[in-house]
Amino acid sequence: IITVSSTAAYTDILSCSITTLHANSKIMIQAVIPNFSNNVSCRTGTNSHYLKLHESGTGIVAAYEHPGPQTSMEFSQTSSVLHMTGAKSVGAYTYTITVKPTINGDSHYFGRSVDGHNAYTQMIIQEIAQ
Repeated sequence: IITVSSTAAYTDILSCSITTLHANSKIMIQAVIPNFSNNVSCRTGTNSHYLKLHESGTGIVAAYEHPGPQTSMEFSQTSSVLHMTGAKSVGAYTYTITVKPTINGDSHYFGRSVDGHNAYTQMIIQEIAQ
């Protein structure tokens, strides 16, 4: 379980690497990220979070916002990432997903247990040969 409560910086929650075998391949990145949040302030954007997908050597390649309700309640959602790169050279690539809440004070729990079972965050990376 990864707990994030501050908007000061992004926190790494998933990272995965791939070594491509074919020139000009594309890479498809998919991720499923269970998230439980507990808002304490009931302000605009509460229970919301930002996600960024980083590629080694390149930087941020995609950014997402996952909204939540503006209400004083606990909230559960599954965030997802789906991204296809442009053509790549043969080589090693690492993809990292980072998150931060949109409002300070909201606690977000990524991959916490649900009814006695782990709710795993998952990332799948595939090479798509052209």
